[in-house]
Amino acid sequence: MTRGTLRNIILSTLITVMVAPVLAQDGAMIAKLEDELQRTDEVIDRARELVQGTNSAKASLALDQANELQARAWNRFRARRNRIDLETAANLTFKARERAQVALSVARRTAQNEDVVVRELEHVEDLLERARECAAQTTGSSLKTLHQSARENLNQAWQLYRTGRHQASLKLATQIKNSVRKFLQNCQRRSNEATRYDHWTESVGELLNRAQEMASGCDSESADQLLDQALKALRLSKRLADEGKYKAAEEAVLSARTMARKAVRLCQGTDQMENRYIELGDRIDRLAENVSPSDDVARLLLDQARQQLQLAREHLNEDRGKAATAALKAAQMTIGRLQQHLDGTDKL
Repeated sequence: MTRGTLRNIILSTLITVMVAPVLAQDGAMIAKLEDELQRTDEVIDRARELVQGTNSAKASLALDQANELQARAWNRFRARRNRIDLETAANLTFKARERAQVALSVARRTAQNEDVVVRELEHVEDLLERARECAAQTTGSSLKTLHQSARENLNQAWQLYRTGRHQASLKLATQIKNSVRKFLQNCQRRSNEATRYDHWTESVGELLNRAQEMASGCDSESADQLLDQALKALRLSKRLADEGKYKAAEEAVLSARTMARKAVRLCQGTDQMENRYIELGDRIDRLAENVSPSDDVARLLLDQARQQLQLAREHLNEDRGKAATAALKAAQMTIGRLQQHLDGTDKL
């Protein structure tokens, strides 16, 4: 037996129970039908409150149908003359109640869907704010352009939500969320590249200053040419970094470092400790490129090696050969431990 057939049987039974005594002028049964009409009014009122808070066209249509059916039911009840009028009123009010319950059900689902959409849109808003902060800290216009595009798309998703197109809004919000997550990953990578580039630029800048001081009393044309090329490479690297081209900028700054070190070697000739100092500096720089920001042990060893090498530099500048040798030896040992750690052979 189908649901519709069962409903018709129940409806016929109720109508028979309520209407049959009418022929005997049974006022109690008329009161029963009036109670049913009022109950339908209550269901319609509940539906109206919920439907008004949603943008569901389907719920609104079902509510309009319920109102129209219920109005006809009351009119037929009030103008009753015979059993047919009561049967018709009963049939109409039950149909109206059914449409009101449909409106309630659809409105509840719509409200739940609206909550899902709003949560997703608000989540994307949070992600986009993080993206805006990251983009503001990086150079290059490409990230800022991507951020602006994501913002415009999110505004469109909100507009779709406000006009009741929840599925379209949710779909667009999900697409934006995936794009913004990729944006954040790319932005973070750019930020890491910028931090690494800044460190290298500072280090090479200090090396160039020392090399220029040495070259001023060196009287080496080749050293002067190398330093001039190193300065040009450093300026090029800064221009590339400003454009967000960090890979090319890093290559340029490393080229500047290489030429500056060659100039230093030319001015210092075969000084063994200076050559050792430069070699250890080269090793530290190479190892630093493989140190992960999350590797605390490697970062500690790297800092120790740099401090020891800096101490050796100070001793060399003040002609304290014995102290410089000790500092260079300590730096070499720390570099060895760092190499073992990175290779996975550290026994500590």
